[in-house]
Amino acid sequence: MLYSTTFELEDMEYLDIWLQRIGPRAVNIRAIKLSQPFQGSGARQHPILGNFPLWSQKDYRATSRRVARLLSHCENLESLDLGFRYTLRYRNTALVKTKGNPTRWEVEARLLAEMVFSDLLPLLKKTKSLGKTSVQVANLPKIHPKNFEYIAHYRYVTNGELEQEVARHMKLLVERYISG
Repeated sequence: MLYSTTFELEDMEYLDIWLQRIGPRAVNIRAIKLSQPFQGSGARQHPILGNFPLWSQKDYRATSRRVARLLSHCENLESLDLGFRYTLRYRNTALVKTKGNPTRWEVEARLLAEMVFSDLLPLLKKTKSLGKTSVQVANLPKIHPKNFEYIAHYRYVTNGELEQEVARHMKLLVERYISG
């Protein structure tokens, strides 16, 4: 039996605890939404874009990696709506070296995609192994829109260019680093 309901939990920590409690019954979950937005401690506050409660990005990402391992058993998961605004102050070394001279917003969009990709890798690998296309795998994590608003506000980007760049880069990462 597939669950048609989107399971809504407050944050990644609650999701971690909940998944541990329900164990193998999580296999048929199709959609999860984290309802309480947080932002990485160290993220710049901005009155126009809103301020969220702070969460150590290092701790959040560690929790995300644990959750990704637990979610890798959810064979029908189609959507994981993340409620976190990352700060690029604490980021990965780029997985894909950029050629040419990308704009600052393109670099930031790619780094955002790479952080989410790295944190959710066990889930993304399992999803790809189940026969999903690269686009379906890349679109599984839903990055909180405030990430895009923040970068766009400071980098003067419009018309969904950031979202498109993150989606394009996520697809590239899936194709390059996940076989199947």
